[in-house]
Amino acid sequence: MSNCEKVTDRTLLIVGRGSIGKKHELNARTLGANVVTVDPAPAVEADYLTLAEVFSTHRPDHLSHALIASPVGTHLSVLRDLLHAGVPSILVEKPLVLPEELPAVKALASSLSSQTVVVGFNWRFNSAVQSLKQQIAEGRFGQIRVAQLCAREWLPRYQGHVVLESGSHIVDTARYVLGDLTFVGSHLTHFGIFGDSDEAATLLFEGEQGMHVSTHVNFINPASYDYSILIQGDKDTLLVTPDRFEPMHEDELRAFLVNDFQRIATIEDGMCNMELIGAALHCPQEPACTI
Repeated sequence: MSNCEKVTDRTLLIVGRGSIGKKHELNARTLGANVVTVDPAPAVEADYLTLAEVFSTHRPDHLSHALIASPVGTHLSVLRDLLHAGVPSILVEKPLVLPEELPAVKALASSLSSQTVVVGFNWRFNSAVQSLKQQIAEGRFGQIRVAQLCAREWLPRYQGHVVLESGSHIVDTARYVLGDLTFVGSHLTHFGIFGDSDEAATLLFEGEQGMHVSTHVNFINPASYDYSILIQGDKDTLLVTPDRFEPMHEDELRAFLVNDFQRIATIEDGMCNMELIGAALHCPQEPACTI
């Protein structure tokens, strides 16, 4: 049976028909799933304007899956509504929620029983990331001493907010391949290119056995997209440059629709990532030392 045939009996509700919502919609239709869209903006031409309209037409059990692709400030309220309606499986696009909403989403997560909530960190489906994770597990590097993850790109549409956007991705990738991390410190820079939000950031963590883990993200690289992962251990060193053009969104969505949650980030992963991101955003930015 093909992957497309496996999802023909699935109906996916997509909340938010912006750029990422439309990408998920195209992938879902290509995979053969039924799609229902909702967005409050009439100009985006979704099937419905409100969730109330959706549920007045479709029984919640008819909607086998839901995907939240609306602005992050709406994620928590939409998630509550979908859980209350009884939608079985829900994928929330990254980042899970705003950092200040973490206590509320923890309360929701603690009450989950038969419903499943996962988070859209699609770099987990990149072949280079998968290979690196396997090589680490097989002991190629021995004890890892240093890991550096960098993502540099040009994304003016986000108006900054690089820590929430690109930073949440790279923190999840670091946790996925390296294990648990402890926040150490951060430095955020505001150049004023996209307003008064963070446009470049370096986040420092400690990993298992004292591993030094540094991550850097910025939205001020107009030349090209650049993503790299450097692993240095006592046995080997490797520099990996994952390909951003792999079909990671499609692979993640396919896994979600067939209820294969082995690789997808759990809601617990999403909350751990947001705790680290929240710490980075609220870390005091000390002035430079002058002598």
